[in-house]
Amino acid sequence: MFETLARGASSVWTAGSDAKQLAVGLARTAQARVTHFGHRPDDVVVVAGSPRSGTTWLAELIDHDGRFRYCFEPLERHHRSRHFERLHRLHYGRLGSDDQVLTDALERLVTGQVFTPYSDQWDPHPSWFRRDQLLVKCTRANLLLGAIAEHHPHAHLVLIIRHPLSLISSRARLHRSDWATDEEDLADLLAQDDLVADFLEPHLGTIEKAKDPFRRQLVMWSIEQLVPLTQLTAAQAHVVAYEPLLTNTGGELPLVFRHIGAGDVPDLGDRISQPSRTSWNGQSFARSPREHATAWRNRFTDEELRLTDEILDGFGIFDLLAEWSIDGYETQTIDLAEPVIDDPRPRGTAAPAGRPALP
Repeated sequence: MFETLARGASSVWTAGSDAKQLAVGLARTAQARVTHFGHRPDDVVVVAGSPRSGTTWLAELIDHDGRFRYCFEPLERHHRSRHFERLHRLHYGRLGSDDQVLTDALERLVTGQVFTPYSDQWDPHPSWFRRDQLLVKCTRANLLLGAIAEHHPHAHLVLIIRHPLSLISSRARLHRSDWATDEEDLADLLAQDDLVADFLEPHLGTIEKAKDPFRRQLVMWSIEQLVPLTQLTAAQAHVVAYEPLLTNTGGELPLVFRHIGAGDVPDLGDRISQPSRTSWNGQSFARSPREHATAWRNRFTDEELRLTDEILDGFGIFDLLAEWSIDGYETQTIDLAEPVIDDPRPRGTAAPAGRPALP
């Protein structure tokens, strides 16, 4: 079924010509340099998650009124600033590390000293006025969140998690079945000795078997959740699941706003049901959030469902999610004929209070 999805997908990219986007980016980068070069923001929010997890949608809800300078995907490897060139594709930040390359990169990241046409073109509220609040949206930062929390405890971290099969289905519809999950991406993770020693060594057999795109995406997703869910505490980060955020926004979004110190959620009206600027396939999102959240459930074979549970369980993901009060991700316990729960309980109310630092 996964292969059928991938072959039958049709790309609906509508972001405009490369030349137009580049021109917009260059202009906004010049603007950002003038207003923000050397300026340390008073408030920093980092929204992280795997690609296609809803990071852009959540970031746009947070920045609904344009109070933030919006830094979009500064670690995206094809558009990185030269200051991040020495980082791995999905770089791991070991707690307690004195790696100066990592320290310098995190400092630049959380102070907004990132100016590239790619990142700046996506700021929905460009302004010549200096903004004292910074919002960094990143799908390549999951393995850095623990280090960010350690080195910059003032930063408000939000991790959004989406069911891997929902995420894989979304990628397939965009002809992006290898989105940051090709063989080179896995090899890059295995090339990081600290990451292997701290997290991956017990799972090397599973990683070695990940030869096809479906297995690789499940393995990459598991690693991308395993590291931050293990390193972070409830005081350091808010973890929110995409599905209840989508279907019970009124119950979930206030928890996000509370964590980042934004106060009460204003009346966003239809903005909540609007897909993000990078959705590219958001018709079902706007029409029926519940349908959008559950559409993936009949798109995979029984064997693919079984394999999903096997890999996630092997990485200990279900236990970690339970610690963060997120459940319902086991595919074998889902009734595929039933929609998502009408009123899922708010997440984030009982997360780990603290963990010892890894050696």
